Order: sequence, then structure tokens, then C-alpha cells
Amino acid sequence: MNAPSPRAELSEAGIDVLFIDKYIDPSRSADVLNKMQAKFHFNDQVKQQLASGYPVVIKQNTDPQTAQSLVRFITEIGGDCWQQQTSPEGYSDRRGNNRRQVADRRLLHRGWAILPDRRKSRERRVYFH
Repeated sequence: MNAPSPRAELSEAGIDVLFIDKYIDPSRSADVLNKMQAKFHFNDQVKQQLASGYPVVIKQNTDPQTAQSLVRFITEIGGDCWQQQTSPEGYSDRRGNNRRQVADRRLLHRGWAILPDRRKSRERRVYFH
């Protein structure tokens, strides 16, 4: 009864491969996604998700050799891809806590938006003598 210990499972955590469509040239983006679709045979919904501009995990908990070959393939066709250790709690948007910390702009005083009446300016005054 040699059951693997929980520590052994944590130390043998796999590698995730992530893809982002945000940083590549938009004119080549469709070409990269079409080549990936031809190679991996995914549907248009997955293609739309990959084109969202957010990091997408395309391979979870894999071995380093498979991850490296996948990153090499996507980089060779012009995509932006990287590998990182698998996160047991998943991935979250790191900007989530920093968004909209300022007060709502609609509630603030906007003195700069109030323009004086142009008819009362010196250049527009009409003098009737």
C-alpha cells in the first residue's frame, strides 16, 4: 500500500500553458488562430474565446515536455504563449481588486464642465449706440 503522499502530489504539480491574443498584430491574429484551429481541431466558440484578449489556459496540468513543445509550436506560428506552474486555486484577474477605486465620476462636482454664457463675453457684446 504505497499511496502517494499529499506533499508528493503538490511537489509534482503540473504546468499550465496559457495563450493571449492581446499582444500580437491584429492582422496576423486571425491567421494564428486559424493555424491553431487546424492543428487542434477546436470549434468556433473556442476560437472566439481565444481571441478575447484575456489569458486563456489551453493546456492544464501537463508535463514539462508537452508544455514546452506546445509553447514552441504557438510561438513559431506567431502567437503569444507561456507556461507556468499549475495553480490549485485557479486563476483570477489580478486587476479585479484595483478597478474603480475612485468615487463614481457622475457624483463628483464638475466645475470645469460649466461654461459661461458666450453672449456675455467681450468679443460678442453688441453695442447699440
